[in-house]
Amino acid sequence: MEKFHLAADSAEYPNTIFCRMRFAGEIDESIARDATKRMLLRHLLIRKTIGRAGQWELSDDTSAEILDADLQRMLTWTYCDEETCVIEDSFAPPLPTDFADAVVPQVDINAEHGLRAWVYVGAGHTTILTGIHHAAGDGGGGIQLLSDFFQVYDNLCGGREWDYGLRKLDIGLLKTRGRIGVFGWNYLRHLWKQPIALFGMAKFMLQKFRPFEPSQKALMLTTNFPGIVGLWLNEKDSANIQSFADHNNVRVNSVAMAAVFNACQKWLDQHGSSKSTDWIRMVLPISYRAKSDLRLPVTNKATIVQVDRRADQMRNRKSFLHFLNREIDIVVGWQFDKIFLMVIGLLAMLPGRLKRAAENPAARGTIVFTNLGEPFRLKKVAKRNWSGQLKWIDFDFVGPIRPNMPVNFTLQRHQKRYRLSLHFDRRVLTEELAAEFLASIENEVRSMDAASST
Repeated sequence: MEKFHLAADSAEYPNTIFCRMRFAGEIDESIARDATKRMLLRHLLIRKTIGRAGQWELSDDTSAEILDADLQRMLTWTYCDEETCVIEDSFAPPLPTDFADAVVPQVDINAEHGLRAWVYVGAGHTTILTGIHHAAGDGGGGIQLLSDFFQVYDNLCGGREWDYGLRKLDIGLLKTRGRIGVFGWNYLRHLWKQPIALFGMAKFMLQKFRPFEPSQKALMLTTNFPGIVGLWLNEKDSANIQSFADHNNVRVNSVAMAAVFNACQKWLDQHGSSKSTDWIRMVLPISYRAKSDLRLPVTNKATIVQVDRRADQMRNRKSFLHFLNREIDIVVGWQFDKIFLMVIGLLAMLPGRLKRAAENPAARGTIVFTNLGEPFRLKKVAKRNWSGQLKWIDFDFVGPIRPNMPVNFTLQRHQKRYRLSLHFDRRVLTEELAAEFLASIENEVRSMDAASST
């Protein structure tokens, strides 16, 4: 998977997991740089580059200090006098007349470490954009990295030992990070069911789906900052979603997936170009971390499945939600998600096939849906919503966009509220259209309870 993610990377479509975080309060640059150094010492792959042979360069002392020169390349620091810094304005488009080849910030893991951060400090306000290369870590890894940073930062600000409250990690576990457990009993007992997964894969390969393509694409770029929009669901709506899911014996994840399916169908009917097919395809990353991975440093432990639905399958909301929840239960419970990892492993054995598959510009789905749970729930700093002198206003973890797949949706939770985030391609959607689409997802989520009775 690391080779696949590396091959899927390009300047035009960087395979980077972004997170935009906004805080009340001004971050202390000196303490933040010290916290970054200490945090990186815990995570080996994020501070390494890919060698010419396409392998991680892991031969040096894993306890070596992070050099100041490394931090200079990794952290970009900007101060402004305004109460808020509009960081989008500082990312000038490289080609103002031809946005087809415009780029967003790229983490070049062949030449630099797998983490970049752009920090903007205004009067009483801090905004941080981080980029983590997908070859070095998945969404769960990105959460792990940032959670560790804020815990270390809070410890240093409070005069505690820098690693107070942090789980001890075992770098040696990275040697077995690629094992997917297909020879264990938990998988072998479902082996007789795997032909169902192969049949489903064949169906997906032959089944055409509707790409997320507006009838009119964006005409002009004003920034090459990653297109990110997000919104909070209030505490009442968040509690209603959980209550509705419990009442219907389904997961909140399934409720949100159903809402995104419905929003995609309605939005494309209103704004999208006409297509002969009405299938909506959702690409769903699934983590296969186990309890034995609790001490694993940042790495990749996620696979991908696809879920297709037609408009007529969405009309009866109650049955739609029931069967959607059941399908995900079967995929995860019977471990069908590991088929994708095995296919990637087979492609890697054939010269050039993995690279060609990763670079294929054909759309892989209509939209990507990721549920990151509660990114900061286990961290001591999250309990009071503060880190040092910083108070969280919002955060948006978003996965990468792909050619012909310009939207990537993320569901997160913080304390008592859900956060909806969208990464959109500015060359395809304007920020106004992206915000309109995200609002339509919000409306679908909030209306699931009432709509289910129809």
